[in-house]
Amino acid sequence: MKTKINAIIFDLDGTLADTLEDLADSVNAAMAKNNYPTHSIDYVKASVGSGTRELIRKCLPDDIKAEKNSNDTEIIDKVTADYLEIYHNNFLIKTHMYEGLLQVLDYFKELGLIMGVVSNKPYDLTNAIAEKLFPGYFHTVFGMNKSFPRKPDPASTLYVAGLLNVKPENCLFIGDSEVDYKTGVNAKMPVISVTWGFRSAQELKDAGATLLVDKPLDLIKAFDDNFEVNA
Repeated sequence: MKTKINAIIFDLDGTLADTLEDLADSVNAAMAKNNYPTHSIDYVKASVGSGTRELIRKCLPDDIKAEKNSNDTEIIDKVTADYLEIYHNNFLIKTHMYEGLLQVLDYFKELGLIMGVVSNKPYDLTNAIAEKLFPGYFHTVFGMNKSFPRKPDPASTLYVAGLLNVKPENCLFIGDSEVDYKTGVNAKMPVISVTWGFRSAQELKDAGATLLVDKPLDLIKAFDDNFEVNA
């Protein structure tokens, strides 16, 4: 029996938009500014997903990232602030939507589904990227907000579901990471995990994901095979 769906909530980074190069360039610029080692794009990729400060913490040297004292905390906060300043000026240089996603969004829109975005990226950057790459597609775009804990806590996702006027069980969550999968589970929403983003299929399976999609256009078949519009 297919699950009835009224709305879809998407993650942003690694799901809708390939933001990795701009993220990595900005992380490394912040590291270099503070005389810390820079990292490969794969290292940054593995560190993304739990919010800006956590990204920077993971990219700092081991003795600092352990955050054993107030000095470590001050360093992390300082490099995070430098990173945000740099990234705010460079977040749309190489960032682009994944190929095929506009067709997918058009398909869902034609079905009458309302759509939203929930990200651990700062609120203003989340909105700016969604507005630039996907104008007119999303009813609500929600980034990191001090009033809500980061995903995988479900609070922000449930809040957006409320704005979309949909029950959690009738709202599909689509994301690319173990954080996104756990967010959907914690919100008691059905989940599709995508493998073109920042985590491998095996990492997603290890997190518990069972419905995986490898290409954006395959989301259409995955939806049709497993879900139907709740008329």
